[in-house]
Amino acid sequence: MNSVVIRADASPTIGVGHQMRCLALAQAISEIGGQAIFSMVGSLPLVEKRLQDEAIQIMKITAKPGSAADAEATIAISNNYEAKWIVADGYYFGGPFQQRIKASGRNLLSIDDDASSRHYCSDIIVNQNISAPALDYSARETYTEMLLGTRYALLRRDFLHPPRSTCSSPPTATNILVTLGGGDAMGAIETVVDAILRSSLDDLHAIILLSASHPGLPTMLEKI
Repeated sequence: MNSVVIRADASPTIGVGHQMRCLALAQAISEIGGQAIFSMVGSLPLVEKRLQDEAIQIMKITAKPGSAADAEATIAISNNYEAKWIVADGYYFGGPFQQRIKASGRNLLSIDDDASSRHYCSDIIVNQNISAPALDYSARETYTEMLLGTRYALLRRDFLHPPRSTCSSPPTATNILVTLGGGDAMGAIETVVDAILRSSLDDLHAIILLSASHPGLPTMLEKI
């Protein structure tokens, strides 16, 4: 069985987006008969449970994210599973981390958002954001393949095959779903909730989705 090691973290500060979009990749790998192994320094219980429900192996790393020790630990995990590919998704997996992975003989796919690395030596860079084609990725190796734009969006099965709705949309929305993902380091959810509470809309029904680990959860429960 072909194995792929995915290096991604989650926390109340950085959210769960890195791991959850990598879950979409892991699902695709499974569908073609491969195995995805998540290596992580930090995560959240709800994400780990989701990975376990998908029968995805989890390996914990005790190192500073993006450090040389992190790279070596990730390489060691890939050795254990005979993985030829490593996927790195996070803002701290810059040039030095990538160079160490490549020096080990592994292929590297970097999932990127902002072209902030001083140099890329990944075999493949995936940036699924709508603004990706306009970013400057010139600081890369000649062999690096670029997959930029929304056509490369990583979509989990939940969104690839959603149930069709027969409901029609009312002229005025009275049911609102609010979610800022798994992290909200700036506390923006409180501003959103305050705005909803001040709204003059009649019969307004709002559902607020918050992670159980969100630091503002007690305050939100008091307000609503």
